[in-house]
Amino acid sequence: MLPEDYLRQFHPLKVVDPALGISASIDVRNYVSGMTAAGRTEYNKISGIIAGRYLGGKNWSVSDLNGMPQPFSIKGASGIDPKEQWTIGSIRRAFGGRASPEEMVDGLRLAVLTGRCKPAEVGAYGAMHLGLDCNAFVGNWLGVSPSTSIEGYARGYGNTVPPGSTPDVLVTKGIVKLPPITDPAKITPGNVLATFSKLGGSAKTNWRHIALVQNWEPLAGGKYRLDLCEWGEAGGFQQHRASMTVTLTGNKSLSGIPEAMLPGTPTLAFETTRGGSPAFRVFLDDTKLAYLQSRGWDVGGHYGT
Repeated sequence: MLPEDYLRQFHPLKVVDPALGISASIDVRNYVSGMTAAGRTEYNKISGIIAGRYLGGKNWSVSDLNGMPQPFSIKGASGIDPKEQWTIGSIRRAFGGRASPEEMVDGLRLAVLTGRCKPAEVGAYGAMHLGLDCNAFVGNWLGVSPSTSIEGYARGYGNTVPPGSTPDVLVTKGIVKLPPITDPAKITPGNVLATFSKLGGSAKTNWRHIALVQNWEPLAGGKYRLDLCEWGEAGGFQQHRASMTVTLTGNKSLSGIPEAMLPGTPTLAFETTRGGSPAFRVFLDDTKLAYLQSRGWDVGGHYGT
């Protein structure tokens, strides 16, 4: 599956479940970086209702569901196969801007099951609550945690445990460091583009954005055509696609930044801007993750996270 094929699953997202009376088509357009207050409300309410109504949770709370064995099944619910498996992590990602298309669909099915929206309201409800950011889009396509940091792909996590990490981050933190590409002939669809720029706004790292290569081809004069898929802003399919002509450069420092992107490591990159400041986009090789599938709620090959 090419990145563009994956992107099309969100534009539109098809939500069909005859047993629950759902038939909707949603163009997922929101840019969501971190769980919003509205998303947290839905996550808490849906999780609590499931825990109390179907699994015997005493407090009908998200903490009840979080403390139960994962994955879990829902028995005695009309319209739900009692053998189908679910996880609280998947519900959290659905309403926290981190979900795969499958998880978004399942989140909406559970919203109907728990009465948070009616079947006929799924389109509007989904358009309000569903969304992604750049990390989530790239992570889901690669098959790793959609909460992996951009710097994590470029430099790895080492022996550190990122503060506030969800279980899916911990599952894949040891495999997400991707080697930089040094030969332009080896750039292929699915490679990762990580953007290195000056600190600015609320950013606490120089690694500011991430995207996926859709197409790469040489042009005359040492230039290349690059088509990519990314989720750097709100909008439809066209806002999440870009095409450009680029000239490659090696690893060097940006003006005003004392460190290079990856000191001592050969790279291929091209100059651009980010937030009005000079930036580089560096190519990272995703080949080591080829054994993983774009996931539903299987993270890094670890089922049920």
